[in-house]
Amino acid sequence: AIFTLSNAGTAQVTLTDELGREVRVLQNGRASAGQNVVTIDPLTLEQGTYFVRVEANGMTAMQKLVITR
Repeated sequence: AIFTLSNAGTAQVTLTDELGREVRVLQNGRASAGQNVVTIDPLTLEQGTYFVRVEANGMTAMQKLVITR
C-alpha cells in the first residue's frame, strides 16, 4: 500500500476485514512527507475482502483489497 503525506507526522495503517474487525496493524509511528510504502504479504491472508485504512495528520483514507486464489 502506498500513501502520500504533505507533511511528516504520525501515521497508523491498519488492515480490517469486511466486518470492520482489525486484522493487523501494518504501521504505527512516524511517516515522512511524500510517498510512503507499507508492504502487505497476500500469502499471509485468507481469501476475502479487506480494507487498508490510513490515519495521518487528522485525515483518514481507506482502500479496498480483495484476495483471491
